[in-house]
Amino acid sequence: MNFYNKDTTYIIIDDLSFTIISKNLNKTFELPKDIIKNLLVEDKSYLFYILKKEIENSDMDNFIIISPSDRFIKVNLDIPKIDAEDIESMIYYEIEEIMPIDMNNYSYVYKANYLEDKINLDISLLEKSIIKDYFDIFEKLGKKLKGFYSLEDIINENTCYFSLNHIVFKDQEKSEKLYFDEIYEILKEYDLEYLSLENIIEGKFQEYDESIKEEIKNNFTLISYKKINYLKDNFKTEKANFFGNSIFAEVKDLLLNDFPGSSFDNEINFNLDQDYNFIKNKKDKKFKIILAVLALLIVNLTFLLSLNANIKKEYARKAELEKTNIAVQKKLSDLDIENIKDENKNLIEENDIKKESLQVKEKNKELIDLFLDLENKQNNNLFFNYYELKTDSIFLTGYTNSKETLDNFIKDIKYKTEIKDLSVENEVYKFRIEIYTGESN
Repeated sequence: MNFYNKDTTYIIIDDLSFTIISKNLNKTFELPKDIIKNLLVEDKSYLFYILKKEIENSDMDNFIIISPSDRFIKVNLDIPKIDAEDIESMIYYEIEEIMPIDMNNYSYVYKANYLEDKINLDISLLEKSIIKDYFDIFEKLGKKLKGFYSLEDIINENTCYFSLNHIVFKDQEKSEKLYFDEIYEILKEYDLEYLSLENIIEGKFQEYDESIKEEIKNNFTLISYKKINYLKDNFKTEKANFFGNSIFAEVKDLLLNDFPGSSFDNEINFNLDQDYNFIKNKKDKKFKIILAVLALLIVNLTFLLSLNANIKKEYARKAELEKTNIAVQKKLSDLDIENIKDENKNLIEENDIKKESLQVKEKNKELIDLFLDLENKQNNNLFFNYYELKTDSIFLTGYTNSKETLDNFIKDIKYKTEIKDLSVENEVYKFRIEIYTGESN
């Protein structure tokens, strides 16, 4: 792999391994299977210990993390032409309108593309708690974490990251990322870790019976077929450059069947655009802090001035109390009844708007419950890879091992659901369904 900054060390974080690339090192290290799950740190102390062993006494000081995880949420958004300083507020508002998430719990980065009549925003979101876990670990190591990137944001065209758990690719039309957890079944059933699995797949020595090794190889091949079939349907390129912790000899042969002429791990370059970096530099942070302090001072000063003015008004009010009483009596006789009616009408309309807003919030809660229910229904026989949210429906794309599994899944959805597309290849069903969120099943 080839990177442009020799003074920075890059770490590609996967579930079962991490790869360190620096000016003096390019090596993949094993991660035990219970430390990281799809970027989420499940054992912070153990991960700290492993990284400490590899980097603490090295000359590597500045680090950038690159992750293939699908925990990064990708959103493409068109907004009206507004001032640059207002874009972040617009993103915050728009994301909470279209997605069932609390933006207070998420960090986000974006790239703005200024078009003739609008601004197109390419946005990535990630939970703040995940970034904080990694930041805390590197701070404890005494190292600087200068960058945190989603691989999907920085991968070049006609390139595919192909690992045991992840696929990330980009062609001329789109980029995609997917997560696969089936490999954990093999690892747990046969008590394997990444390197022992690699030895078996590559035919190296490993103390297992030959029949067990053959079972492991067959199960691994089935998982690889599933991922490659997805690429065959969705990765629109004739040849590509593949890299990742699952590029074994057998996998290379399978990939070359569908992508002849492809290369493997051949000088991978990333476009490390600072706009996509979840860790902003200190100057930006300091500037924002100064602005926040100034804003706070202005608010406090305004409050004090307002308080002083109110005190003066209170004294004046007491002095004029008798005159005011007479003036009030006169005003009562001069009241404009029609104007009062108009004001009441406006209040009623405002109340109706509040009721509509409450209904929208209730609808959002129903969507959150539906998304959680759908995620819980995923299993080894049924998984989803794409959601598309419309005004009154959700389009869901995924794969299953049988039509019966899909039918049973649809019966359990409380909303009316229709199959829009269904195809089968190598006994794997690819489906696209529409869930009508306004109609009960």
